[in-house]
Amino acid sequence: MPNTSEPVKRNAGADLVASADLDDTVDPRTTITGGTHPERTAVFEALDRFSVLPGLPPLEIRIHEGDGCRGHSGLFRTGTERWQIDICEVTPWVILHELGHAWTALHLTDQQRLEYSRRWGLESWHDPDTPWRLRGAERAADTIAWGLLEELVGCHLPDGPIAHRLQAFRQLTAVDSQRVRCTVRRPATGASPSLTTDPPTSSRTRVASLG
Repeated sequence: MPNTSEPVKRNAGADLVASADLDDTVDPRTTITGGTHPERTAVFEALDRFSVLPGLPPLEIRIHEGDGCRGHSGLFRTGTERWQIDICEVTPWVILHELGHAWTALHLTDQQRLEYSRRWGLESWHDPDTPWRLRGAERAADTIAWGLLEELVGCHLPDGPIAHRLQAFRQLTAVDSQRVRCTVRRPATGASPSLTTDPPTSSRTRVASLG
């Protein structure tokens, strides 16, 4: 394994640390092990999606060919010098979801977790007796993953499901998702709502302020 104090390039082998072109998003102690070159590239691309948010903690990201995730698509664990992420299904959604766990574990306070869970009708943040779909930690990781996916989504009504996801993403991150490029403007009279297309910008645009 390369010395983690000396970053190496993306194609330098199976054991990698964060490369300099990821700016301050990735801690230089982060490593990526296992997987094919396209799979490791997918992890780098997911890490790059987090450039619009405050940085991630040092991570040990392991890509598995077999079942290294206890029957899940991925796993996230704290409690070591570098928090661990295991990826068994190498898709943008799974990688972003597990990275979302790491981000929320690092940046959210107990009060923020409580407020998020209450607002969206979830029973607890991470109580093992709570079904997965009703855990705030799982919903928050899904929200982060959804908000950072590269694919753009269509226009939405202010009170629709996409609007709710956008609100949840901003509640967690204080940043607007870059996935939506148009809004619905409701007229003052009883006329039908009109769709307004926003000026096109790169889906990789940085957010200059968290306010």
